[in-house]
Amino acid sequence: MPKQDDYELRFLFAYNMPDRLVNTVIKNNTLYFARAEIAYRRKFSNPFDQMRFAFLGGIKINQNFSLLLQDNIDWNVKSKSSEYYNSYSNFSNFEPSTNALNIATASLLYRTSKDTALQFSYSYRLSGNNPFYDSRGITIGLWNSF
Repeated sequence: MPKQDDYELRFLFAYNMPDRLVNTVIKNNTLYFARAEIAYRRKFSNPFDQMRFAFLGGIKINQNFSLLLQDNIDWNVKSKSSEYYNSYSNFSNFEPSTNALNIATASLLYRTSKDTALQFSYSYRLSGNNPFYDSRGITIGLWNSF
């Protein structure tokens, strides 16, 4: 695939996060934290641009367990409409409840050491009509701070 120039405008809002995301989750120094991201990505070699909203929040249950909640909303937006590109993705008739891919994830993190944690999560698609995405899933992950 040829090189594609993209530009992205991103706003990040963080509350009670003393360090990077991985360190905030792994080090477990705060009782709770939240992070939100709003972004617009301009794709110059593609008829679609991308808009995104992401939320991440964490709650410390005790020294070993934390709860992590995530919500990601992504959708493609037609940057230029024409007689061939006038689908639901244009701003004029965009409906987030059906056109945006919205996936929520709840995770339980178990700290195995001061720098490592195991993640057990359940994801569920709240909206979106893209048939290439599954509606729910289970994830097991490893987080490491180094």
